[in-house]
Amino acid sequence: MERVIVSDLLKRFGDFTAVDQICFSIRHNEFFSLLGPSGCGKSTTLRCIAGLEDPDGGLIEIGGRRVFDADTNIPPNKRLLGMVFQNYAIWPHMTVYENISYPLRIAKKDSSEIQKTVTRVMETLGIGTLGHRKPHELSGGQQQRVALGRSLAMEPNLLLLDEPLSNLDAKLREEMRVELKTIQERTSTPILYVTHDQLEAMALSDRIAIMKDGKILQCADPLTIYNNPVDRFVFNFIGQSSSVDCEIIAEAAQSVRIAVDGQVIEIPRPPQVPAKKEASLAVRPEDIELLPYQDAQDVTLTGQIRIFLFLGNLIEYRVQLGDSLIQVHSDKSSPYKVGDKVRVHFKKAMLWER
Repeated sequence: MERVIVSDLLKRFGDFTAVDQICFSIRHNEFFSLLGPSGCGKSTTLRCIAGLEDPDGGLIEIGGRRVFDADTNIPPNKRLLGMVFQNYAIWPHMTVYENISYPLRIAKKDSSEIQKTVTRVMETLGIGTLGHRKPHELSGGQQQRVALGRSLAMEPNLLLLDEPLSNLDAKLREEMRVELKTIQERTSTPILYVTHDQLEAMALSDRIAIMKDGKILQCADPLTIYNNPVDRFVFNFIGQSSSVDCEIIAEAAQSVRIAVDGQVIEIPRPPQVPAKKEASLAVRPEDIELLPYQDAQDVTLTGQIRIFLFLGNLIEYRVQLGDSLIQVHSDKSSPYKVGDKVRVHFKKAMLWER
């Protein structure tokens, strides 16, 4: 069941189209992310849904109620939404309890109901013993939970999160990813999450909409987007990748024969094969296998190790192939040294027009 429906949403700023007639829906209890580079329209989309920007066209429904169309524009405070900003925007002069209870007090809820709701929310967020503290006495993660608690206290139809982890350090961001997913599963509140961080989106989301230039290029679950991107932009934006110029020589049902820097190999046939012979071979670091130089095969290229990086759980190599350096992730069982010649085997790759 769709909790949120966005249809043909259009937003212009003068001659600039920030959001270009996009469509998507968010299901009940779904963690849905808008992912894309700065300026792609993701935050503007969120602000239109929140009622903070007036769209120039389209339709928005939240919780079965139409909040925007050609004849309707419900104000933000009537849309029953929760929102957490990058800077949390919690009141510095109020305690944790007072911050979380604030929207309930503004709504003139009964005092016993307020106490019951705030206590439940604080326990859910793991800050049940911090009700008396002021924001300056809290860690960044605890402040984040307070901001979430204030939004969740009103039991919103949708929780809007605009880059909420961007101000946290790397370790705390990792911890808060787990917290956000746990909180969402406990509360069953659907979430619209806006981020430019692909790792965050992949780790948290049930579905992701990839945006560029105000349009949605692909909307699917993270695994589908990662393994079956619709185009070169999505492939490069999601996950790590390397590209090498190549020439397509021949095609078969299960494979494609290509030439890279004068070397000819066969690769597994990708979902899309360009019509032109001049192409770009794109591959993820985990889809490349390095073999000893002596293991010459018709499915391997000759390369040379240029950079060796020990990352703890794996080794990252930069391997020279002609004029290109490709990124390779490998386990620690057979480490190569800088300068070693190796055979490069592509277990899976994509072909795009050059």
